[in-house]
Amino acid sequence: ATKPAATKPVTTPLSADDEGGGDVLDEAWDAYHAGEYHKARRLLEEELENTEKSDDAKRLAALLNNLADGYVMQGRLEEAAALFERALEIQQKNSGPDSKDAAMVMSGLALVYGKLGRADEAERLAERANAIHDSHLKIPGK
Repeated sequence: ATKPAATKPVTTPLSADDEGGGDVLDEAWDAYHAGEYHKARRLLEEELENTEKSDDAKRLAALLNNLADGYVMQGRLEEAAALFERALEIQQKNSGPDSKDAAMVMSGLALVYGKLGRADEAERLAERANAIHDSHLKIPGK
């Protein structure tokens, strides 16, 4: 069977931390880009199961986000939306509703909503994500 063509990822893959905790995330992302979708999904789903037993909300949100991106790449939009929604809830609770991480997940969810024909929700989320991103910009001299 031929593999479905990968599409451009919706969001930048999130890493759970800056000190090597993204190893499984990185390995899964590399597998997706190599067209090894089943391997990538298995890696992320196994790590997700382990992480859900812990209290590492940041890593859980990163896993959900990255798995959602993988589902988008495979055209599994309903599943992707559900994962993005869960990741967004976690990001907003733990990083704040106006955090850059929450805005990145909002952007991904907005794109998926748009592909699903949920234009009003997509537009609302995209506008909110853009406003958050703009609020975090640091423009010299202003």
